[in-house]
Amino acid sequence: MTVRIAAIVEIYGSPPSAPWPVADTGVIDLTARSTPAEIGTVVGLLPYDGEGRDGDGCGGEPEDESAPARIARVLAADHPRLPGGLRIHDAATGLTIMPGCCVDLADWRAWSGAAGGDAPWLGHRPAPWVEVAGTDLRVWQDGGLGEAGEENFFIRVPFSRFAALLHGVRHDLCGFLVAAEEWADATAPAQAQALVRVLDRALNASAPLTVFGERR
Repeated sequence: MTVRIAAIVEIYGSPPSAPWPVADTGVIDLTARSTPAEIGTVVGLLPYDGEGRDGDGCGGEPEDESAPARIARVLAADHPRLPGGLRIHDAATGLTIMPGCCVDLADWRAWSGAAGGDAPWLGHRPAPWVEVAGTDLRVWQDGGLGEAGEENFFIRVPFSRFAALLHGVRHDLCGFLVAAEEWADATAPAQAQALVRVLDRALNASAPLTVFGERR
């Protein structure tokens, strides 16, 4: 099977300002292999304001803010959110479907209903969408809100592999939480456990996932 689904965070504009190292990249894969700078970027995006590609999703950070002070603001957020979603890549064709703008990463579990016709919200500019085609899902890069661009394309995801792919996303997110706990222990040990709980809420990672009746 050449298709892989990965949970990603997208950084719109410049990397977030934070009192720890951050990665100068636009996309971060969330796995147990995420680097300290990548983890620092994800934490630095919190609390995300939902501005999407019209803004950098953060801002207003006090100058010379300490790491514990910054994390305290993250812990105080009522609804921790992260910009991103699920990226689908087909190694056989080289095609990649990216999430659209203004998607809350925590909503990734809505994909579990896609095979039954319960299409998840996948964002806009572009507007990815999912259709059922026989025993496959077709995931289109654009057209979910109507007219699509001339370069529109789809990736085929067989039902036979869909559950394993989604469970793999949850496995990766749980691995990221383990790496994030190590980062937090080194950065602000007194707040480490609380920060991991907030990240878990923002990623919707640790709760069991049910796909096609299979709960893990």
